[in-house]
Amino acid sequence: MPLRYSSEITVARPRDEVIAIVKDPAQSKHWMEGIVSAEPVSGEPWAKGSVSKLVFKMGKRDMVMEETILENTLPEGYRCCYTTEGVRNEIENRFVVVSENETRWEMDNVFEFEGFMMKMMGTLMPFMFKKQTMTYARNFKAYAENGTSVAKS
Repeated sequence: MPLRYSSEITVARPRDEVIAIVKDPAQSKHWMEGIVSAEPVSGEPWAKGSVSKLVFKMGKRDMVMEETILENTLPEGYRCCYTTEGVRNEIENRFVVVSENETRWEMDNVFEFEGFMMKMMGTLMPFMFKKQTMTYARNFKAYAENGTSVAKS
């Protein structure tokens, strides 16, 4: 049974500035805590079907994740899929203009799990996945609005 949930955050920045930060892999370290690298693997970055490899440091272990762009309708939004061992996460991202200097980032997440342990985590601890989504969203907001970075020096 997939885990489905929606999240949103309003950022006090124009939509084009929000999207520019989201699309720039060099800026991801400032709001995606633990990211070590983001490298294109195939296709033109951000084009439908393009694939990137993301490496995260989670405690003492490295987690490698593949990001595939499923649909790009920017500036309105994009759909992507993240896969790693035992987990597939498809996200529908929308960027809604609230005002000239405010953008609401809406995210619809669908997690699918493989293997006994991952299925148990998804069933018994869905709050962990929701909390991580909102942590990244709050980090993004702090970085976009104030330049507050989670990057380690």
